[in-house]
Amino acid sequence: KPVAVGGGPAGMEAARVAATAGHKVVLMEASADLGGLINVARRAPKLHVIGDYVTWQESEIYRLGVDVRLNNYAEADDVLAESPDAVIVATGSMPRLDGVQTVRPAIPARGVELPHVLSSVDLLTDSRRNLGKTALLFDDVGHYEAVAAAEYLVTQGVDVTFATRFPSFAPLMETTLRNDPAMQRLLAGPGKFRLMNRMFLKEIREGEADLQPLQGEQVETVKADTVVLVFDRDALRSLYDDLFQRVGYCAVVGDAESPKDLQVAVREGHLAARAIA
Repeated sequence: KPVAVGGGPAGMEAARVAATAGHKVVLMEASADLGGLINVARRAPKLHVIGDYVTWQESEIYRLGVDVRLNNYAEADDVLAESPDAVIVATGSMPRLDGVQTVRPAIPARGVELPHVLSSVDLLTDSRRNLGKTALLFDDVGHYEAVAAAEYLVTQGVDVTFATRFPSFAPLMETTLRNDPAMQRLLAGPGKFRLMNRMFLKEIREGEADLQPLQGEQVETVKADTVVLVFDRDALRSLYDDLFQRVGYCAVVGDAESPKDLQVAVREGHLAARAIA
């Protein structure tokens, strides 16, 4: 009996494929809903249709008779109690707000513990939060997550300073040609948008933050009632570490293996389920 832990795109794909092959699958999900981080991403402006995919996945796993257990935070003993012959761990990842940046990891930004410092998940899941009039978004990743968060802020009428370590705007989006349309939307407002490339975040204080050019010493202070940090995420793989020597087949997929895009996560879940004998 296969057990999949985690009801995001990777875990649901693993459960779907295993059920299609005739296995009696148990899917454990810690939250009250399936979908994982896609349920956060679909809240961003212009991104709601991404939720259609996990809606389809959910309908398929129920149609195939997968035993779905929501509100089930599974630890190793909970999984082993099912006597599984295969376990696929798809427990996802968590935002990181420690201030450690890729270019200078030994010098974390100061002030990250302040209450107005948020992750993109915090921003998109709390519509009642008072964002103020100005925001700094610091992008250390270069993909759509930071762009979606910035677009959310701008559409709320917040003036956004978008600072990044990269020499260009969201470079990992360039292959899909989404940079220019996103920039057009950001500049359209109603909030103002300013881009600052090749920057390092030094310190966050109430109402403002200090940025420094990577190749310079001149510190610039920007207004920031809200600060949103988009850093590489922490993979939640401890369950896999606890189980991989205790069951016959154990795989870790999706963000739990390492944070990644939707398509790659789904592929990993698919292949892990196909590998079950």
